[in-house]
Amino acid sequence: MIRGLTGTFLGILLYLSLESKWGQKLFEIPLAGLFSALGISLYFFLNYSFTSILPFYLFSFFLVGACANNVPSLNLLRLKPCVWLGTISYSIYLLHIPLYTLLQTFLGDAFVKGFQGKLVLLPTLFVLSTLSYRWVEVPLQKQIRTLGFSFSKRKEYA
Repeated sequence: MIRGLTGTFLGILLYLSLESKWGQKLFEIPLAGLFSALGISLYFFLNYSFTSILPFYLFSFFLVGACANNVPSLNLLRLKPCVWLGTISYSIYLLHIPLYTLLQTFLGDAFVKGFQGKLVLLPTLFVLSTLSYRWVEVPLQKQIRTLGFSFSKRKEYA
């Protein structure tokens, strides 16, 4: 719960920062991308704990802020892998805890929190999230659009 609140708080802070002049200047720093990449790489080399996730959040904050601020050297959000991650992000959100718990149950907590566990967890999560997006989200979106369309027609004739 703390991790979720931290992410939400940082998202709100990022939005408010980008709306202010000081925030826009902060995210124009050329090294923001380098520090961000360094911080994200910490994910692989530190055991997953509350203290190790803080640098990850901090550096992710700068990376997303720099990209959202359209820093020319960091137009990463337009790259195909980033667009793909954005597309499957809801599936990632829904599946990451159940997958983590499943792997933790069968492979052990120490393995999942270690480097090798993360090398298993992330690709598995990306594959499952892509499949979930393709076979669950897209059909449900189509169904919802169809229902929304039929409801709007019913209102016309009522």
